[in-house]
Amino acid sequence: MGRKNRDYKKGKSHRDARLFVIICEGAKREKAYFDYFKNKIRSLHIDIEVLAPGGEQDDDAHKSAPKYLLERAANYEKNPTYSQNDLLWFVFDVDNWKKETIYELIQYCKEKKNWNMAISNPCFEVWLYLHYRDISNSQATNCQGLKQELATLVKGGYKVEIAQQNLDTVIIRAKAIDSDPNAPIPAFKTTRIYQLMEQMSSFLSKRNNISI
Repeated sequence: MGRKNRDYKKGKSHRDARLFVIICEGAKREKAYFDYFKNKIRSLHIDIEVLAPGGEQDDDAHKSAPKYLLERAANYEKNPTYSQNDLLWFVFDVDNWKKETIYELIQYCKEKKNWNMAISNPCFEVWLYLHYRDISNSQATNCQGLKQELATLVKGGYKVEIAQQNLDTVIIRAKAIDSDPNAPIPAFKTTRIYQLMEQMSSFLSKRNNISI
């Protein structure tokens, strides 16, 4: 796993050297979403790892997913450029994980400095849906239903660059529906991606007076 050096000139104004490490399941929508920030906001250091999820029907892959997730995270700790101030986020969906596995990972993150989890229930599409309207308008009863609604909701299909335009509103919507943010697993049709985005936004505003 490669990682670019985070260089800056000593004694001069520079970008904060901390890195956001985002380990997500989806190779398409999730990666494309965070790639937007990585490519658009150069003052924000983002590295993205994609963990291929094991579905409910693929028992062996499902059981091995946490192992791969933790292995990828552990690789950063072994990297000579790794800093304990780096901010690592696991981004994953409830529908691809067993509850006991989620609880295990939550406990593991509690024991590691700056390791966090942004869980969506049932899937990442909850966060995408909130870019366009409040989730109370959704009639979906599962992840597939949310994906179908999202496909019909957006004329011409979902475009990540358009979705970014109202991020402040999305964060407000997501926080409003997270009635118990301290619960290990968010309620159905709730996502905690907003916690990651709030941290990224706060990081930028403090260092660069930039909002996302």
